[in-house]
Amino acid sequence: MGLLAFVRSRVRPLRGPGAQPVTKGTFLVSPLQDIRAALAAIDIPAAEQALLDAESRREGVLLVGEYHDVIAAETEITKARIDRDRAIARTAQLEAQLVEAISADAHDGIRQRHEQAARLADETTKAIEVEYPNFAIRIIDLADRERRADEAIAAVMDEAISAGLDLPDIPTPSSRVWGRKYLRPLTFRERLSLPETDGNPAHGAASREVTMEAAFALGGVGQPPPVPVFQ
Repeated sequence: MGLLAFVRSRVRPLRGPGAQPVTKGTFLVSPLQDIRAALAAIDIPAAEQALLDAESRREGVLLVGEYHDVIAAETEITKARIDRDRAIARTAQLEAQLVEAISADAHDGIRQRHEQAARLADETTKAIEVEYPNFAIRIIDLADRERRADEAIAAVMDEAISAGLDLPDIPTPSSRVWGRKYLRPLTFRERLSLPETDGNPAHGAASREVTMEAAFALGGVGQPPPVPVFQ
């Protein structure tokens, strides 16, 4: 096992959940971009080459150099080895931090999107509570107008037939709006599904949904109706 692989196997995460980032200028850095920059600045091959060069110079002075020359060469080797080992250790630690920082960055992104979704849900809830009742009233009014128009068309055409009058057919409002769109004829009011509001009952398919109060009354499931409090 190489030295870098050995150091990597011994490195542990340097920050626990919720820990504060380490500031710049210390041995370890925590922001994702700083970690990558620090890793890019480390040159292990250059440090290893410097150690080899120092060892080569020691061989050159070992037999022919003075005693102090050999000591100096040994010191240079020691310094080069420390520089190489520190580069390897720093790389392993930064790589461990990089894995952790990438995970933390992903978690931060999820938390931000969660907050955005929660805000959007809150805003939409308020919009529905404020705007929907008025929209529902207008849509129900359109549906009622369509019903009255369809009934008036049917009644007058029956009268015309009974009276022997050959009058042109009157297309219904829905057939005029959607007759060329859908294969099967439809009516606007029969396609509506509007949940109830404080001022309007449910309309269309929504009127056939079982409410919590009805479920509680029928089978004991759901929620009981609120009990009025009298002062």
